[in-house]
Amino acid sequence: MDDRYQDATIKKGVMKMLSDKPFWWVVPSIFFGIAAFAVAVAISVSTGMQLLGYLAILIIGLPAEFMFIFARTGKRCEYEADDEKLTIRRPNKPEECYYYAETKHVEIMPFHMLWINCGYKVKIETKYQTIIRYFAFDGPNDRTLPRGTPFAILGERIPRRVTDNEIISENEYYKN
Repeated sequence: MDDRYQDATIKKGVMKMLSDKPFWWVVPSIFFGIAAFAVAVAISVSTGMQLLGYLAILIIGLPAEFMFIFARTGKRCEYEADDEKLTIRRPNKPEECYYYAETKHVEIMPFHMLWINCGYKVKIETKYQTIIRYFAFDGPNDRTLPRGTPFAILGERIPRRVTDNEIISENEYYKN
């Protein structure tokens, strides 16, 4: 279908999201680091082969590095924003729908892991709960601005709330 005939209010796309618990990799990485150090010390002290000890650190320490890389790259997700809601589909997770009418506030902040900017921490406040999601950059050279994320669509489409001062000023206007 030609793009000219599609509804301009519907946006679809793909993004990457981190786990709901983005620091899951810390405890296993500490375990692998301690294990690598212990094996290296044991090999170096018992046989006097420091080179084999360094090799043990490299081999046993690699899983920790791979976990860190996997944790900060996130998983591919699909999103769709129509006139009334933003829908996010994540692998092995239930579909998430954020209705614009129920959303109060969306806050997008940079998110860092070990001093590396990995994406954005998004805090979504609805009438019923506060939800935190993590938007991941797509590779080391991606520097998506907050306005380029699907969560910015959610923030832009929040209905404008009328304050008490606006109501009073309208009433006074009609009195005169």
